Amino acid sequence: MLRNTFIIYIVAISSYYLILIVIAALGYSFKPEEWQTATKFIKDFLALLTALPTAALAFAVQQRLTFIKELRDGYGKCVDAVEEAIFYCKSSQIDLKEKLRVLKGLSIAIEKVRGIYDDKGSTAYPVDDLKKIYDIIAYDNSGNLAEMGKKIEITWKSARQVFLTEIDRGGRKIN
Repeated sequence: MLRNTFIIYIVAISSYYLILIVIAALGYSFKPEEWQTATKFIKDFLALLTALPTAALAFAVQQRLTFIKELRDGYGKCVDAVEEAIFYCKSSQIDLKEKLRVLKGLSIAIEKVRGIYDDKGSTAYPVDDLKKIYDIIAYDNSGNLAEMGKKIEITWKSARQVFLTEIDRGGRKIN
């Protein structure tokens, strides 16, 4: 569950409980013999009115924790693959075997992230930046490895920021 979806769940359920408390407080502020219908309903169905939102909240928290765990694993794969790509660009000559190994690592990282993220309606989708890094290694035939390395580092910064923001470490901006 993405961060924004999780926040929507929290706000909706908190608002529900707040409204429930306000209705109950207003109903109980009058004489008990003159309780309003809404207050009587809340009193009679209190267990049901609180259990369902609590279950929804527990579901949202569980989904978010699972998502963050998967995201951290995927982020680790991405870090390894991108570091291998940067290391490859620091070599003095293009080695086809090494290039294929780096491309394989990037492909695995891309697929891992694709399995975690849903690109529908997502404003931040790190797969696009990872594919750009893949394309830099795969299709840049200029032979200028240092320039390729700089392109990779610039592209990785924006992809990494998406991961860090989603893992709730987005307050730190990467320079």
